[in-house]
Amino acid sequence: MDRTVVNKSLLPIHEKFMDLGWQLKENSEENIIYVDPINENDEFCIRVNKKDIDVTVPIPNSNVQYRTTLTDYFTTCEYLEMHLKNFMEKESRLVKQI
Repeated sequence: MDRTVVNKSLLPIHEKFMDLGWQLKENSEENIIYVDPINENDEFCIRVNKKDIDVTVPIPNSNVQYRTTLTDYFTTCEYLEMHLKNFMEKESRLVKQI
């Protein structure tokens, strides 16, 4: 499977997901979905709109997703990195330095 993200503005966070073994389920300029290799119900979803970016993150140890809307790529990458690290820690996964 190709590990290159189409939307290059998300490359910094994309590399962190790939380093932790997440799978790239959807990969376009507008939609990116990372799926947990252990539980495919846990997804980080990014939808790029004209004026903002919708982000959905899994809540650790639950079947619930949290959705928010952000205004730029930098904030989106920072938000995703924070939630990815939190998810991996709460799920008791080995976390490399991200």
